Amino acid sequence: MATGRAVDLILPVPLHPARERKRGFNQAQVIAEALSRATRLRLDCASLVRVGETTRHRAGMDAAQRANSLKGAFRVRAARGVVNRRVLVVDDVMTTAATANEVASSLLDAGAREVCVLTLARVATAPLWGKRLALTKAD
Repeated sequence: MATGRAVDLILPVPLHPARERKRGFNQAQVIAEALSRATRLRLDCASLVRVGETTRHRAGMDAAQRANSLKGAFRVRAARGVVNRRVLVVDDVMTTAATANEVASSLLDAGAREVCVLTLARVATAPLWGKRLALTKAD
């Protein structure tokens, strides 16, 4: 599909249905909807679903533990929506990139041509945070 655009569609990271019911909304979807309106890119909230309720990521989990907790958590239920398409995945925060990697793997396995990820925030690692604090104190 050649559209002349960098991406063909926007896809928010889905929450597990139980989590979304408890919260009342999906923050990634809210961000994706606003981005879709601003860019006029197609929003796809149906092709990817969260099929496994994962252990809530807690402070102290390392990257391997986070990745392991997400194995098999996402499934593409409508592959025709992503086949040969460049997909922009939207999430609110990236910590270790475990969610982004698992979502991207699911989409690529289903036939997506390319997957890009956009988040509004990135959690800094402890060593990076410490260096920034030291720079701030020196100023």
